[in-house]
This record gives sequence, structure tokens and C-alpha cells, in this order.
Amino acid sequence: MGPSRRSTRSNYGYRRRAPYNLRSRSRVNYNYNYFDSLAAGDKVVKEADSLPKVEKLDLCEKENSAEHRTGEYEVDYLVLRRGQPFRLRVKLSRKLKADEKVMLVFATGRSPYPSKGTLLSFHLRDPVAKFGWTIESSSVDDQEYELKITSSAESIIGKYNLTVQISSSESMKTSKLKEEFCLIFNPWNAKDDVYMKEEADRNEYVMNSSGRIWVGTKTKSYGRPWVFGQFEECALEAALYVLEISDLPDVALSNPVLLTRAFSKMSNSFDDDGILSGNWSGDYTGGVEPTDWISSVDILEQYMDTKEEVKYGQCWVFSAILTTLMRAVGIPARSVTNFESAHDTDSSMTIDRHWNWDDKPLTDLNDSVWNFHVWNEGWFKRTDLPAGHDGWQAIDGTPQENSEGVMQCGPASIASIKEGDVYLPYDSKFVIAEVNGDIVEWVKQKSGEMTPVWLEANAVGFNISTKAVGSSEREDVTHHYKYPEGSDMERKVAARISKYSTRKDELKKLYDVSDSKGVEFHLSGDGYSNGDVAITLNLKSQATTILNVHVTLTCTGSYYNGAASDELKSESKEFKLYAKDVDTFQMTLAAGDYLNKIATDADVSVFCKARVVETNQYFFKKETFTVDRPDVVIDAPRTADMNGEFPVDISFTNKLGVDLTECRLSLLGTGIRPVRTVKLYKSVIEAGVTIKQTFNLRARVAGKKELVALLHTRQLRNITGSASIEVFN
Repeated sequence: MGPSRRSTRSNYGYRRRAPYNLRSRSRVNYNYNYFDSLAAGDKVVKEADSLPKVEKLDLCEKENSAEHRTGEYEVDYLVLRRGQPFRLRVKLSRKLKADEKVMLVFATGRSPYPSKGTLLSFHLRDPVAKFGWTIESSSVDDQEYELKITSSAESIIGKYNLTVQISSSESMKTSKLKEEFCLIFNPWNAKDDVYMKEEADRNEYVMNSSGRIWVGTKTKSYGRPWVFGQFEECALEAALYVLEISDLPDVALSNPVLLTRAFSKMSNSFDDDGILSGNWSGDYTGGVEPTDWISSVDILEQYMDTKEEVKYGQCWVFSAILTTLMRAVGIPARSVTNFESAHDTDSSMTIDRHWNWDDKPLTDLNDSVWNFHVWNEGWFKRTDLPAGHDGWQAIDGTPQENSEGVMQCGPASIASIKEGDVYLPYDSKFVIAEVNGDIVEWVKQKSGEMTPVWLEANAVGFNISTKAVGSSEREDVTHHYKYPEGSDMERKVAARISKYSTRKDELKKLYDVSDSKGVEFHLSGDGYSNGDVAITLNLKSQATTILNVHVTLTCTGSYYNGAASDELKSESKEFKLYAKDVDTFQMTLAAGDYLNKIATDADVSVFCKARVVETNQYFFKKETFTVDRPDVVIDAPRTADMNGEFPVDISFTNKLGVDLTECRLSLLGTGIRPVRTVKLYKSVIEAGVTIKQTFNLRARVAGKKELVALLHTRQLRNITGSASIEVFN
């Protein structure tokens, strides 16, 4: 359980803002006492000291937080899950007289009002159900009352103020004792839209405060440890705050569809007072490099302290923040990675790549295919859609394209994505294009004309990945998004999608592009632990005559979002293939030839262009390679005492063929922080050298925790390690 909750004020003090006026974008100002709306139409009554006082208003925090599984929240108010009973005790200074009444008042939102369900009042002696809320009251002496309150499974989520009003026929008073609690979604309640049946799933997607986010390439991916920290004070406070300043009406806060769409918008700061500023330029002056973050907590603490955008994030950081926000309010959530993820800017449903007549790639003209892109899935019902669309919903906080005038995406039903239902809300068409699409290669002739010469079917949406339940392994969820490539259902979906293309007439011509197999080509390669990248192109003739083949391999630096940087190496070669002949083109890029030239957050992309002279057959391929990353090794005790110091040994071996420079280390876990600033004793780790260092940490929260380490270097990013620690109180 978190710290004592005597205070009802958060450390992140903020005043509730009124909603935007949607036409003028100005704030509507509400300034009134919500008790006025309860007394409207009643005769005027006066305050009277003769009425009994409320001596005790007890939210039974220990019992309620245990029963509601909310004891881990580190906030100074009680957190309850909607639709589940909670206990409340009221003690008066004396017994009630026959004409005296006690009324409990629950208020939430910017302007609580009875007809909106944001202001609920219940008489203690004879409570009547309202908006799905029920109260059972018992008392043996008309002075102490034991209450069992059950909120609706469709209740508005957020903070509620609880006050007590005592009245008689002639007078009325409001108790000075007030309590505050926060109501969140309840995946344990079958009547809640976010209900999740399996306990193991709830433990993973609601209760797990750390996890893995998959990054890398389709051929070499790895789980990047991340501390979500949804139970820390800044997480729930940030979730409630961004909902306060969004355009979402109070009554919409009962609906996970509308609420997660608001979270998508407010995760980024592109066009609102949102949390995180995106940056893909490679210049991170004035902020933190996206690869330096390993915790949502650091970002949300900074945001809540300043109420200004945090700099900087990229897709996995936006996804991590969105996972934290959703889990903080009780919505089952996970981060999901799509490898070879398309960004369709013109709704053509194809990905276009361009080449000059001299075999050089024209990268500035290409559609964007990201090495990987991370979005989110939230679990809830879709009562706004036809049957069959409940369950996981795709939501994306990364600012990419406008949706309804702002940078937001989703929730899009995973079922609609798989079936190609591009017309269903929200933003299904955009997500479908990310996981389904064909690459069309265009060649710019000397005349300036662009000619389509090659089509690669099913070229995006590979190895869609998330963390497995109960382990740190990868779970492949591609089958949730797509039917098997080449199957009858996959072809039907492709035909359905093509009807909505902005170039559906041209698509028919593009799919007639020759796919002659006079020569079979296969491009492969790998990045090794020493940093070298080896590329191999295999050629195999299917013809019975001699064929001449011209091949060019070009290596460039490549950001994970598909943008190319400087050319690193290019080689061309002529092949003469005899009947049924085979041959190989090999090229190696040494670590020293590129690691100090490309940006820290860049990989190596290889563009291959081949043309068979006799048949005018073309072959195009782009592959991205990343080197094996050595782990940071954490030697930590299996157990630790809460609030006590414990040592952790960190070691790392540089296996690359180059020195690692600008080295710095981050080390933290959920409720675990270093006693002193973490600083490596050397900033350069020479090739082949092993460093070891000990740091003292302190845990402030009991339970099973994951400790995460991140080593940042100039040459290589995402060098991580993790260890589990059981903290005892």
C-alpha cells in the first residue's frame, strides 16, 4: 500500500480547468457551488449548530485497497475500481432525530450536476439507486453507520469528492469533513467494458509495472526493457490531468473508446498541451535523446512538474507513455511492434520507391517504411461497432497524420484491420496500410519520366511483436492483424483494400508489371557482434541461354523510421550467367567504416538493384541490418529490504571492433532509485575492454521489482540489461 493518505492534495498541484469551447477554443468558466444544484427549487434553509456533526468519515482504505487491488498506487487518496463494492463508515456526534436526514454527496468533473451523473446524492436511512450506483446502509443506534457502496460498472472515472450534508425541516449543514477518492476501470468486473477474463492476462496487462518493447529489424529484434511505473504518483496524476485539459466532456470519461482516443492525442504535444515532443532529426539539443529513456516515470514526473512538453520521444517512447496512462486508469494495455511498417501518406495502399537511371536510390522521393514502428493495444468492448470487434484495439500516440484535425490515431479494432474494413472508426485505414501493402519500384529515365518496373507483394507488416504473458519472451501477434500470405482470405482482403485506394485505376496496371523469373535473386546478410556487416546476393539462372546481369549494391546509414542518411559504400558488378548457372556477389562493411560516421540511432540499409540485359527483368530489394548488442550484466541480490540500501554490480564488455565513446549509464526500477547519481568511472570503453562498477540503490516499495540498466554510447544505442529483485517490507 502507498503512503499515508491523510492529505487529499496531490504533490502535483493543479487547478481543474474548464473544458474548451469547441468553437472558439477558449475555456468555459464554471464557478459555482455544486450544492446549489441539489437545493434548486427547495425552500431556503439556514445553517444550524443544533444538528449533529460528522465526527468520523472513514473510507476504510486498508480494506478497500486490498479488495480493489489498488494498494500499489503511490498516491495520497484511495483508488477504487468501478462496479465493485467498497466500504464506508460514518459516525455522528449523536443519534439522529426522526426529522433529521443525512445525505452522502459524490461529485466529480468540472461542473458536477445531477442529470449528468456527475453529482450523486444518497440519503443514509433510505438510499435509492442512481445512475447504477447502489448503497446498503446499516446502523444499530442511528449514530454509527456501516455502508456498502457499489458504483456502476459504467461510472465516470476520475476523482470524486465525498461530502456529508445533514438537514432537518428547518436547517441544513455541510460537514467540514471531506474525503477524496479516484474511480478507475475494472477489468475484474464482467460488466465493465474493459473486462478481461484470464487472471494471468490481467496480471500482465494491468498490474505489471515493467516490460519489454521490441525494437530492431525484422531479421534481428530484441526486447528493450522499460519501466512503465503506472502505480507511481506521477502516472495516475498525469493520466487525470491530460484528460482534464483535453476536449473530452466529463460524461465521456466512462467510455474507454473515447478516453483512449484522448490519450492518443495528449501523449504527443504536436497540437495540444500534450506530454511528449517528437524528434526524428538526429539533433536533440535542448532535450533528452529518445534512446536515453528507459522509464515512463522520468518523463511523467518532468511533465507534471513543469506542465510543459518533454523533449524528446520517438515511437517506442510514445507507446510506453500510452501503456502507462492506460494501465494507470485500469485499462489493459500493451506495446506492440510492427516490423517493416509502412507510412501511407497518399492513401494509395502501395509503398513507392524510386531509382535514378544510373542505379542510385532516390531516397528523398520514397514513401516511408519504418524498420519498426511501435503502437499500442488496449482491451475493451466496441459498442460503437458491429458485433465481432471487441477485444484488442490499436491506438497510436506517435504524431504521424491528422485524424479529425489533430495528431491522434485509433482506437481501431484489430478485427477490422485483419478484415480490411477500412471504413470503420477510428483510423482503421491508416493502420491497415501500416501492416498491408506492396512495394512498387519506379525508375527515373533520362527523359525525366518515371516508369514502374517491379512490384514486391506483401512487403510490409512482419513479426508483429509484444511481450509474452508472464515472461520476457516475444509473442508474435501477426496472425491477429493479417491472414497468412497467399491464402484465399488474404487475397480477398487485399482486393477489398484496393477498392479504397486513391489510385485504384493505376493499381491494375501496376499489378501487370512483369515478374519474370529468368533469374532468381536472394539478398541476405547480417550484423555481427564485432560491428561488421556482411551482405550476400545469390543469383540463379532459370534460363537455357546466357544472361548478362548488371548489379549494384549501395549501403547507407538508415534511421529506424526508414529515412536514409549518407552513402557509406557502393559497388557494381557484371555477371555472365550460363544456363542454370549460379553466382554470388558479396560485400562487407567493417565496423570502423561506418560506426563513427552514422548517427547514434541509425542502422545500415543495403539497396540492391539488378537488371537482366537480355530480358529487361528487374530486381529490387532493401534490407536493413543491425549489429548484435552485448548485454549490460547486472549482478543484484535476489532480495532487499524496503528503504534499505543494497549494492548492485554492473559489468559490460565492448565486443565491437571500435572504441565506444560518450558512455553514460542509467539505472532504475519501479520504486527503486540509486542512492547517488549514477556515473561511470570512464566515458570511453575501448574495444575488447570490460568495465565493472558497483552502485548502491534503495527500494521504497515492496514487491517483486525489475531493475533496468541502459548504456548509452555514441556508436551504439539500446544496450540494456535487467534483473529481478524481491523487496520485502
